[in-house]
Amino acid sequence: MIKKTIFISYGRDVKNPQHVELVKKVKSTLEKEGFNVLMDIEQLQTGVDWELQLEKNISQSDWILFFITPYSARRPDGYCLNELSFGLSLRKPIAPIMVDFEVAPLSISRIQYLDLQHVIDYDTKIKEILSVLNERKKLGFEGGHTALLSVLDPLKSDTIIAKHIHGFVGREWIYIEVDRWLKEEKNSRVLWITAEAGYGKSALSTFLSEKHPSSTSVHFCQHDYRESRDPIHMLKVLIYELSTQIPEYYEMLLGINFKEKIQGSAENIFKQILLEPLDKIKRPEKDRFFIIDALDEAKDGDEKNPIMELISNHFSALPEWLNIIVTSRPEPELMRKLKKFNPIELKANNRENFDDLEKFIFQTLPELEASKVQALLNKSEGNILFLKKMLELENIKDDDFRIEDIEKLPIGMEGFYQQFFERKFDDIELYEEVFLDLVSIIVSSQEGLPSFLITYILEMGEREYNKKRASFGSLLEEHNSLITFYHKSLFDWLSDYSISGDYSADINKGNQLLANKLWQLYQEDQKKFLTHYEHYLLQALYEIKAYDKLEIILQDICFIKEMFSNNKELVYKDILDFLMKSNSIKMDSKYQNISFIESWPNGSILSSDRRNIFIWSKKGELQSIIEGHTGLINGIQILDDGRILSYSNDATMRIYSPDGILLVIMQGHTDRVNGIEILNDNRILSYSWDTTLRLWSPDGMAVAIMCGHSDCVNGVEILNDGRILSYSYDNTLRLWSSSGKPLVVMEGHTSPINIVEILADGRIISSSVDNISFIWSSKGELLEKH
Repeated sequence: MIKKTIFISYGRDVKNPQHVELVKKVKSTLEKEGFNVLMDIEQLQTGVDWELQLEKNISQSDWILFFITPYSARRPDGYCLNELSFGLSLRKPIAPIMVDFEVAPLSISRIQYLDLQHVIDYDTKIKEILSVLNERKKLGFEGGHTALLSVLDPLKSDTIIAKHIHGFVGREWIYIEVDRWLKEEKNSRVLWITAEAGYGKSALSTFLSEKHPSSTSVHFCQHDYRESRDPIHMLKVLIYELSTQIPEYYEMLLGINFKEKIQGSAENIFKQILLEPLDKIKRPEKDRFFIIDALDEAKDGDEKNPIMELISNHFSALPEWLNIIVTSRPEPELMRKLKKFNPIELKANNRENFDDLEKFIFQTLPELEASKVQALLNKSEGNILFLKKMLELENIKDDDFRIEDIEKLPIGMEGFYQQFFERKFDDIELYEEVFLDLVSIIVSSQEGLPSFLITYILEMGEREYNKKRASFGSLLEEHNSLITFYHKSLFDWLSDYSISGDYSADINKGNQLLANKLWQLYQEDQKKFLTHYEHYLLQALYEIKAYDKLEIILQDICFIKEMFSNNKELVYKDILDFLMKSNSIKMDSKYQNISFIESWPNGSILSSDRRNIFIWSKKGELQSIIEGHTGLINGIQILDDGRILSYSNDATMRIYSPDGILLVIMQGHTDRVNGIEILNDNRILSYSWDTTLRLWSPDGMAVAIMCGHSDCVNGVEILNDGRILSYSYDNTLRLWSSSGKPLVVMEGHTSPINIVEILADGRIISSSVDNISFIWSSKGELLEKH
């Protein structure tokens, strides 16, 4: 069996020698278990080659163990963060180990740390580490962060961070300017870092998010990643990362009913999950900031910027200690929207930027003579993307772009694009005949397309597609499973005829091609396929003003059901809201407020707007409307035998036949029914604001009333052995037998409980606003407090 190599990253803190002794103990244990362990305390050389030797050892490792202490994770000068950055850039698996509590860097904030803070039971903890290294256990998150991560599901930015986190040159001046802004510009809530495309703004954001101790979150807006332009997704990133960097905020979040509130609008999420909890915590000793990168790329198909609108309309209400760094191109509209924050504009294309680029050239081409360094700088026009592209082409020995023939190199990115296309596609007629449609549909999509959609739309085989793609070299790449142009600046160049001339995309034709072929898929009843790519069809139809077809699609309950089942309900609602406000379409009211949607095995569909229930055929024809509840409907469920169960604020539940005939009204609760669970034997468990749980037979007859809680029941979990676990606003959890008999009262929390997780081994984790997460045995015995 091949031994795995483990690189240990730790801080040699002379004030806390016990930390080093613990690391040595772990190293010794791992070596006894057959691992090859690398640590700089013994095996790495000192002197000028020290960093190169470190990087070599990290490159050779299978895992990185990062021992977190205040010394190792200190920002900005903790050298372990450099080791961590290099490991992340190589996509090495990382196992953080908490030795002495310190907030983890943002780049690993979603990885569970293994807790060695108290080392009461070293043998148990080392077994956990071995299980991870031997890949018998996957790292997640223990405690309340598990539920938080699960409910929020924040967008991942690891690809961007890995791309920019290592090899960052210079930029010390940015760090100094950020410090000065935080300390001296008390009237300014926004630092606006501006530069044109390709000046390394995302690298700056990565650098600041990882290195600056006041950084709390970073969200990357990407023109070719639709979800990153959604203000709700931006808020989810901000909320989650803030919770990992500000423990007091995390404590406040534990008392929020996330599952309900996270389904709301961006404005409500901002107010209820971000603003209100932040207002309740004590002001930190130092002001903090979060970063919105490439805000100019958050525009939607109608050139509106919903993230900018949310920031402009609401973010001024945030506590004055929480500031914003925005990076973007210097667009006047952004400045107008940011004006209320008294923004300080920091231009990235300045003398210091050229100094940084000079360092970059000397670092990557140390043998290049000084005169050519200056010539290359002049050619770049201060754009690091240009330099990186020239170095990439130099490395692959592209004869059209050789640094040794520096006078023949183009000037700036626009010059590079022009020269590249002229040399690769010198026959314009051939370009227009063979390549223009490919360019046009990618540019029209605004983000790129999956390869199989490209071949379908352009009616070409895989071999033909691969040949055409290869003609664009590294300018056409795969990103987020989409074939797309490698940088926003190339999208912009191809979109502007005044700059790119005969090479510019035919956007009207691109939209027409997209609309026609995807509409054909829709007519062929490929709704399940289309709902993964519905935005291309809806956007293209909107661009060509095919409003009649948009009305048909958005009132097709089968299409809507597929969107809901693929977690696209917010996409549907946002599109619908936009089109209604623009008066582009007219909609029947029953499609406008869909809250729940289910389907029978035969394909028939059930939906509700929280007031009525609608039954549809599998072809989308409305069969019947169910009325009866006198309060808002909180949920609907199709039972195994096809019957319909609904529950409501009117304190009742109702069972209907599959064709909508009322069978029974289940009365007994005296306040709103919060939720239900269907047990293995088809009995129904309900829980309510009236403090009780109730068991019902499959036909809706009352079986048992489960009394004990003194406040509303927030939720239930069904354990593997059939026992019932309930948790309440009364600060307790309770275990019940499957028949509803009370077994155990689990006390200890001092605030309402709203997050419960059942681990694979049967242990129970509960969290509340009392700043403590409890871990219980499957029998309800308290094991740990966190």
